[in-house]
Amino acid sequence: MAYIQISNIDGTPPFQFYVCDYGGNNCELVQTEYDPIYWPINVYVPPTFYGIQSFMLKIVDSNLCETMTIYNCPTPTQTPTNTPTPTPTPTS
Repeated sequence: MAYIQISNIDGTPPFQFYVCDYGGNNCELVQTEYDPIYWPINVYVPPTFYGIQSFMLKIVDSNLCETMTIYNCPTPTQTPTNTPTPTPTPTS
């Protein structure tokens, strides 16, 4: 399960946390936090956003002020595997 840890934030609670695609569309409300005394908090990324290169975290406070941050996901690299080379067998 992927998540983003938020340590602090400016604004007036409660806060609503959305995960959106890179362009800020297709947003999903993932969490509402009422009291920052319990921070840091973990904002979980929904499975619909797994495997994408980047996404946006949008935070909206009670005054409807929005903060948006783009997160780039690391691209997994494949480790090359050694392929055994067949040794020719002499035939008689």
